[in-house]
Amino acid sequence: MKTYQVDGKLAVIEGDQVVRLTAEQFEARSHNVDVLTRQDGIFVVRARRPLQFKRGEQIGVEALPRELASVLLPIEGVGSRTGLGRR
Repeated sequence: MKTYQVDGKLAVIEGDQVVRLTAEQFEARSHNVDVLTRQDGIFVVRARRPLQFKRGEQIGVEALPRELASVLLPIEGVGSRTGLGRR
């Protein structure tokens, strides 16, 4: 899973996509996801409904949908400010 930062105004992950979230991101979206794994405050979830992310948020995406390529920038290297890059 690769880590991306939202560079556009808004990124929408459609339902059934697998994404990696921080604990804070999970809390805000817990009613719209199914937890696949949880470790050290990082959640890997499957979206039940579309999930919205604002500019600057970092998320892990299993497969980058073509329509999001213009609003999600890959985070280079292992570390990131959220810790998502370490998984």
